[in-house]
Amino acid sequence: MKKKLKKNFIFLKKKKGSGFLTAQNLTKSFEIYAPSISKLTVEEVFREIDLDGDSRVSFRDFERMMKTNIH
Repeated sequence: MKKKLKKNFIFLKKKKGSGFLTAQNLTKSFEIYAPSISKLTVEEVFREIDLDGDSRVSFRDFERMMKTNIH
């Protein structure tokens, strides 16, 4: 499962080497794959994932959120 989460995280963050997912990455992905979801909703989701409030999400934060929401 961790391998699959890592693959999804890398896909969402787009920029290799940054190590973080930004609100902009997430917004662009939603615009492409789920255009009916509002920008406000995407921003709310990002704030929930951004545990330390630094405007970027590490893989650890992403993994924690995904595991919590899957169960």
